[in-house]
Formats: sequence, C-alpha cells, structure tokens
Amino acid sequence: MLVVQLASVGIAQPPEGDRPEPPVRRPVPADGTRSRDAILEGFQEARERTEAWRAQAEATRRQTEASRGQPEVARGQRGQIGTRPQQDLGLLPAEIGQTFFVTITEFRLSEAIDSRLSPDEIVALFDSAKSEGKAELIESVGLSTIESLETSVRFSKRIAVTVGAMMSPAAGRIRNVQDREVGTLVRLVAESRGEQVAVRLAYEASRMVGEGADDAPPDTHSIQLSSTLLLEPGVPKLVGRTTGDGTSFLIVEVTE
Repeated sequence: MLVVQLASVGIAQPPEGDRPEPPVRRPVPADGTRSRDAILEGFQEARERTEAWRAQAEATRRQTEASRGQPEVARGQRGQIGTRPQQDLGLLPAEIGQTFFVTITEFRLSEAIDSRLSPDEIVALFDSAKSEGKAELIESVGLSTIESLETSVRFSKRIAVTVGAMMSPAAGRIRNVQDREVGTLVRLVAESRGEQVAVRLAYEASRMVGEGADDAPPDTHSIQLSSTLLLEPGVPKLVGRTTGDGTSFLIVEVTE
C-alpha cells in the first residue's frame, strides 16, 4: 500500500478566543420570503463580521511587522511619501563647501585675427570686438556649483527639418521631414586651490547652420570639449578656438 502524506501550509489563524462568532442563521418562513427588517439585520451582521475580520487582520499584520523589526505603517498609508524613514542617499557631504558660479561663453569673430595673439589678448579682443559689432555671441551658459560636487545642465530642442523630397502623381511634390535634436550639455566640478579654482569641464553643443534647401537639411555644427582648468576668480580664460566654421572661441570664467 502506498501512503502519501501531504503537508499543508496555510495562513496563520487568530486564536480561538479572538475569532468573531459565526453568524446566527434564522429559519426562513415556509413561503420563502423574508421581512424587510430581517434583510436589514442580515446586512448589518455581515458588515460587523467584515469589520471584525479586518481588525483581526490588521492586528496580525502589526504583530508580523513588529517581529521582523520593521517600522509600523498605518493602514491606508502604504506607498505614500513620508510614511517610512527615508534613507540617506549619500548625495551630499556632511559639510557643504564653497559655492562657485561658472560661465561658459562661445562667440565668433567676423574678421580673422593674428594667429600670434596670446589667449589673454584674444579675451581682451573679444570685449573690444563686441563693442564694435565685430563679435557674434553664439551662446552663453552659466550655472552654480558646490565645491567638489558634479553639476550639469542641459538645454535642447527638437527641430523639424527636410531630409528629402519625392514626386507623387496624385499629391505632387512631397517633402520627407524628420525631427532632429540640438542643444548644449555642460558638466563640471570645481574645487578650491588656494586663491585659484580648479575646474574640470565637459562641454558639448550642436546647432543648425544655415537654412538648408527644399530637399536637404541644414548643416549641423557640433563641438565637444573636455578640459581641466586652473582659473583665477573673476578672470575669464580662453579654453579653445577653431577656424573650421569661421573663427570661434570658447571662454570660461568662474566667480565666488
């Protein structure tokens, strides 16, 4: 004879004395009908039994959480912010350092310059060229940062551009349009170095150049720069320049 033993696992039931009393079943009249009072009384009994079971389930849940060492959460508050102690995310140090404001400026000169000019002379030339209308400000990004903490900012937008065209006998000329995203991304970390400030900088920018054609998109100009600089507060410094699309320059300045 094969004997099979089954082990059943069930939900822990409350002690015998804590269980609600079973409902009292009243005899139904011979004609099968019940009075209105009897029906209402039945509903009331069912409601009381439900509330009793809910109270017992809540007590069991609290006992379980207490045995596990978890903080108690009031019924109906699960999933709400602030019902449990928030964990330390570790994003900030115990002491906040100095705050800096970093400005990155990209500009273009309408005239060629002497290649023998020093970076400081080019920065001085920008101020004079701007007052004379010979310098075009392409973009200027400024952001605050706390010492030793990475800070980033991103500006972007989507532009619908024409990437091609086709002829249809029914509709005529149809343009093929796509969305392209252009913008600027800056990431940096600044730290004090005596009377100077060391800045680790990553700068990326892309923008449309020109209007494009009816069947072709405009050109896209992109720049990527990653550098570590030692700056004096309040003194702008030339980071880079290019002559690929005109003569463009990138200047960084930090203030305390």
